[in-house]
Amino acid sequence: MSFNYEAYNNSQGLHSATGRVGGAYGSSLQDALAAGRPKSSLPTHYRAVPHPMPVLGDVTNRGAAKLHQPVTFDFTTGMRGVPLQDLLSRSQHGVGQILKGAGDAALACTGLKSIALLVTWPGYEHFNFAAPIDIVLPTGHITRGQLGHAVAKCMAAFMEKVGPNGKDQAWKFGNRIRYQDMVLLSIWNIRQDTWQVEIALVM
Repeated sequence: MSFNYEAYNNSQGLHSATGRVGGAYGSSLQDALAAGRPKSSLPTHYRAVPHPMPVLGDVTNRGAAKLHQPVTFDFTTGMRGVPLQDLLSRSQHGVGQILKGAGDAALACTGLKSIALLVTWPGYEHFNFAAPIDIVLPTGHITRGQLGHAVAKCMAAFMEKVGPNGKDQAWKFGNRIRYQDMVLLSIWNIRQDTWQVEIALVM
C-alpha cells in the first residue's frame, strides 16, 4: 500500500501556496531564508530553483520559534550540491566518497526523532507533498549520507506523484527537467519539525 501523503500533509497543517505575485513567485524559500543562507554562490552551470513557500497551518508562534540551521550537501571538493541520482543509487560507502561529512550525525542537535520533509516546485503549488523521515535509527542518529538518500527518495516519489501536470511550462517535469539533472543543495527548517528541500538544476 502506498504512503498516504495527503493525510500526512493534513496532519502537519501543510497546504498549497497561492500562485504568483507580480509575475514571479512572491514567496519562496530563497526569499524567506536569505538572511541565513550560506554566502557561497552556486556554480555557474547550476540553475537555481525558486521553491515556493507553503501555507503553514498553526502559525501563531512560528515567528518566535527558534529554527535550526540548514543541513547542506556538498561534494568533498567543496562544490555545492550533490546529484540526487548519486545519493539515490550509490551505496553509503559510495556516497561517502563524494559527499562532504557523509558520516556526520545530521540533525542530532534538534532533539527530534523524525521530521516532515516538504517538497515544493514552481508550477506544482496545487500539489501538497510532505513525507516523514526518521532521524533516530536503530544504529543511532541518521547520517548526512543517509539523510541525503532519504531526501532523494522523497524527491523521486514527488515527481512520480505529480507527473508532468505542472502549470508553468518553464518548470514542468519532462524532457527538459529530469531527475538526473537535479542536485540537492540543502534542507531548511521552516517550522518546528518541518523542513523544506532546496534543489538546483545542472544546465
